[in-house]
Parts: sequence; structure tokens; C-alpha cells
Amino acid sequence: MKQVRTENLIRYSMKGPGHGRVSFTIYKDVKTPDGKRVTETIKDDRLDAINRALKSGLQDINACRVQVKEIVKDFYKEDRKRRGIVVHNSENYKVLDEYWQQVYSFRGLINEATARCELKRAIECLGALSIYSASRDEIQQQIDRKFLGNTQRRMVGRLTQILKFIGRDRIKLRKQPEEFKKVTYLNEEDFKKVLVFINNKAERALVKLCYYSGLRIGEAYSLESHSLIASNRLKVTSQVDRQGRRRHTKNRKSRIAYLCPQGLQAFHDWVSLPENEKASIDRDEASRKIMKKYSSMAFPNQPEKQITFHALRHCYAINLLNKGVSMSLVAQSLGNTLSVCQQYYVGFELTNESIEAIDAIVRRAKI
Repeated sequence: MKQVRTENLIRYSMKGPGHGRVSFTIYKDVKTPDGKRVTETIKDDRLDAINRALKSGLQDINACRVQVKEIVKDFYKEDRKRRGIVVHNSENYKVLDEYWQQVYSFRGLINEATARCELKRAIECLGALSIYSASRDEIQQQIDRKFLGNTQRRMVGRLTQILKFIGRDRIKLRKQPEEFKKVTYLNEEDFKKVLVFINNKAERALVKLCYYSGLRIGEAYSLESHSLIASNRLKVTSQVDRQGRRRHTKNRKSRIAYLCPQGLQAFHDWVSLPENEKASIDRDEASRKIMKKYSSMAFPNQPEKQITFHALRHCYAINLLNKGVSMSLVAQSLGNTLSVCQQYYVGFELTNESIEAIDAIVRRAKI
């Protein structure tokens, strides 16, 4: 059912000198729910003062334009207050800009827009509160009201960073308990059923390599022949982003990743491919659709087995855990922290297969 608008839509606009106009004018455009529009000229003492300064030559046109835009912003703020919409504290945005310029601008981020958006979300959750003067309880209440679970934990982390930046490091915000995430994965038997449908040599090598190494797709694209430093070890130093640029790994650290024996031939097949064959697989398209496509073909009536490309990392991790490998070692190979792995893989450590592996080790040791 289509939602019916019940409130007026209000828009403010400004016009400056030119085309016969000698001063600045602000207009209020109101559109009613029935579609009628009414436009009126705003009368404001601040605007009159700006126009007088312009005519007398006390201020140039550019300085006046900036001031008029601030008046328009104030009108929007007053309108939002009238309708009960939270107006964000402009002081907080200044802190965000300073923090970004002095701290984040030196980090060489892979995706600056995403990082900036995260910080902005954290700042905006404060609403009209000032980050300089709001109490711990006020800040905590705002965060808990707007965010839940792992998102709340991320926002607490961002705000804690900014609070430390302005010298309020005594404020200790509380994170909500970690959420354990449900993961989709394929065991080796099911994975082999998917491989039957992959006829393209390049796609087959890429998918098989990531299944048996746990690499992110961008890390696989950055591999070269010398990346294999032993038959079961890959040196991961970089990744290729969606624009085809070589960048640091996600955590900006090099690592050694364990390559399962079944993936060794896939590695050689992948790195030996001519660049034009690799380029025939769209990096962005592959990460979004390739595994969905082939797993849907293999399991058309089993949506829980229709996995994403990133889920190949889950397959790798869970297969190792099922063989008795500790979660801390799996985390090191994936390039994740132990706490991140615990969010995904708690409950997979002691399956029947892993218990049998432990039993075999104990029996060999004659304990």
C-alpha cells in the first residue's frame, strides 16, 4: 500500500545579484499534500543587513553569499526542530573534520569514503549533544538507542577514538555483547559438486584456489609465482581492489597463509594464466555473482548451500577447524583477529570429524 504524505514539503532557495537583481533574496517553496505549491519571499533582518553591506561596499559578493547560505541552513534547522527532527550539533562536525585531517589522512586507507561514513555515523548519533560536554550516560544512551549488536560495538569504538582525540579519554563507553554470526559454507564433497559446473579454466582455478587457501578475492588477484614460498605456504603481501589497483591487505599487514594440498595445482593454474584471461573475469562481478551462479546450479533447491564468493573463506576456516586445527591458527592464516573468528566459527571447533582427529593424535602419542 502506497504511503500517503500528510505534511508539507518545504524548500528554501536563494538568488543573488544579476539579471536585474541588485541584492540577495531567499524564497520559501511549500508543496502541500494535494500537490499545490506556494512560493513566498522571506523577510529577515540578517538578510537586510547583508544586502546593506553589499550595496555600501563593506563586503564583497562572495562573502555575502556565504553568509546568506548560513541563513538558509538556519531556516532548515528551525523547520526540522518544528517537526521534531533531531538537529545535529555543528560543533561535532568540526571535531570530525579535525580528527580526519590530523589522524585518518595519514593512514593510507583502502576505502576512504567508507571510513569517513563510519565516523560520520558515530558523530551523528549524538544528535544535538556536544561531544565536548555530554556526559558518559548521555552519550551511551544515544548510541544504544540508535545501534544494536556488532554495529553498536563499532560505533562505540569510533566514538572512543574521537573522545580520546579531544582529551576525554576518561569516558569509558560500554559495548553490547558480541553477536555470533550465522555462516554458510560447503564441505569438500559439496564443493566438488559445484566444480562440476565450472568449465571456464580461469574461474575454476580462482574458485578452487580461494576455497583451499582462504584468500580474499583481491588477494588472489595479487598473487604471483614467487608468492608460493613452499608447497603449502603463500606469502600474502597485497590485494587488488575493485578498480584494479594494487593495495595493502585489509589489515595492512603481510602474512603467511596455509595452502591445502588440494589447492596447489589451482595456484599454479591461476598464476600461469595470461593476463588477458584473468582480465576476462571481472573482479567486481566475480566477487558478487560467480559463486552464487554455480552453487545455485549445483543446489537449486537448497538455498543454504548457495553461497557468496566471500563464503569460500568460511569454507576454508570450518574445514580446518573440523580437522582439529585451533581457531587461533585459522585466524592467523586468514589474516583475522581471534575475536573476529570467534564471532563466526564458535561451535565448529569440536565436530565429530575434529574429535576423531584429536583421538587419532592421542592414540599415536599413546597417552
